[in-house]
Amino acid sequence: MVIICGIVVLVSGVIGYAFSNKLTKKATFYKNMLSFCEKLEINIAFLQNTLPEILSETIKNQSTEIAGVISSYKEYNENKCSNLNFPNYLNEEEKDEIEKFFKSIGLSNAESEQKLILGFKAKIERNLKQAEENKTKNGPLIFKMATFIGLALAIIIY
Repeated sequence: MVIICGIVVLVSGVIGYAFSNKLTKKATFYKNMLSFCEKLEINIAFLQNTLPEILSETIKNQSTEIAGVISSYKEYNENKCSNLNFPNYLNEEEKDEIEKFFKSIGLSNAESEQKLILGFKAKIERNLKQAEENKTKNGPLIFKMATFIGLALAIIIY
């Protein structure tokens, strides 16, 4: 019986950790999106690389949080797929916002591109701030609550 109670507490702790880890991944995703936008800005300002080169370099150098979205955008750009691949911790509004941005970059002149990137960066910075607050405030709380619920269930079972 003690083993079953221990397993219940352990499983609930793992579930709590998984949910709090999603908040951390979301904040990391927005940090990476911000650095990607800055890289685009620099390349537009100094005319260093083409968009496919920037995408390939970003896929190689970024974490898995953003590499999936960028590689699916690269395939979309090359007409190999019809939609973008987003992480599951983003809500529909965030996915639509990012998809609109990706589908509109590379379609106009440099000045318009810079304005587009600056506007998107402002949105990403707001989302990053909110994700950081959620990670700091709710991440430990979710882990503790899940563990506490598991402990309560273990006490009830015992």
